[in-house]
Amino acid sequence: MKRILFHLILLVAFQQAAGQAVGRFYYNKYWELTRRETANYFRVCVLDTVNLQFAGVVRDFTKDGKLVMTGNYVRGMKNGEFVFQYLNGKIEMQGQFVDNQRTGRWKYFHPNGRLKQEVQFVNEGNFTIESFYDSVGNQLVKSGTGPWREEYRVYKYSKSIITRGKLKNYLFDGDWTSISSDGTLLLEERYRNGKFVKGEAHDTTGRPLGILQEAIPNKVIVPYQLAVMETFNYAYGISGDDYPLLRKVLPYKRKFPADSTPISNEIYTIVEESASPSCGMGGFYQTVANNIRYPPDARRMGIEGRVYVEFVIEADGSLSDFRVIKGIGKGCDEEALRVIEMAAKQCVWNPGVQRGKPVRQRYTLPVIFKLG
Repeated sequence: MKRILFHLILLVAFQQAAGQAVGRFYYNKYWELTRRETANYFRVCVLDTVNLQFAGVVRDFTKDGKLVMTGNYVRGMKNGEFVFQYLNGKIEMQGQFVDNQRTGRWKYFHPNGRLKQEVQFVNEGNFTIESFYDSVGNQLVKSGTGPWREEYRVYKYSKSIITRGKLKNYLFDGDWTSISSDGTLLLEERYRNGKFVKGEAHDTTGRPLGILQEAIPNKVIVPYQLAVMETFNYAYGISGDDYPLLRKVLPYKRKFPADSTPISNEIYTIVEESASPSCGMGGFYQTVANNIRYPPDARRMGIEGRVYVEFVIEADGSLSDFRVIKGIGKGCDEEALRVIEMAAKQCVWNPGVQRGKPVRQRYTLPVIFKLG
């Protein structure tokens, strides 16, 4: 009986391990998968090879071996304590995730090791800022009241973003702004006792994009690299040959001849191997969803529909000739063009391939405007 039980235990253990593999993944400065020789970071982890998701403890390091993050995944979701570290070894932030949602008290620190702030999370969209300190230890926010400031980076944006405003009894109050590190205004909002009053968004050049109908959520942003890593965004030229465990989500190996010039200057619509963004179409559309704003005139007039935006992926992966080929008006055409061009240019593109050589390809994508 003991022998049978022992074999059953071994069988269960084998079945559990059969779908998992210990892996090391290499990332560039944008946290996209790359090769070891061009990496800035690497992750040591266990991968669920059936569902292609992280399982168990993960550790992220700089290319020279400095630990920058430790966390834990269960069924591909962040669960348990996550600790982020500065390059000097000091803790940057730490707290608990439950099913991908930050929960409980998170602590954030300045690079010199001093406490920066304490934030109490119910979930990602529901939090209170309990306290905030400057880098020399002066308390600016006490019991949820006082001036607050945060600086962070977002995916493939070359500048950092600085958000500042005032808290009153744990609620946003007065004017809040977000500017890039070069001083360009990106967002301005006004609150009264926690309630959003008005706001306006601007593009990265400071050009107004339109009036906001609701507040931009979550001013305490989780590091963007986690989302990039979890969707296996990859740099140009990376394929399933580089990461055999990820063949399901990475493109086939491209084997261009030594002369990889286009076979002609013709712009193709259908090719043997279509052009694709390095961030994946899922990541591309997520960027669109995160940044699109319903034009006020269209919202007021109840206009819904699809806007079709066309552009060309050149043979070298660069992008050109963005234009709307079918629109619905009242600001939707301009907004669709803006958000598609912005999202497209945040990814490196793999060009289309015809007869083994890169070609120019025309791409058409719909943007759907639908009132909730």
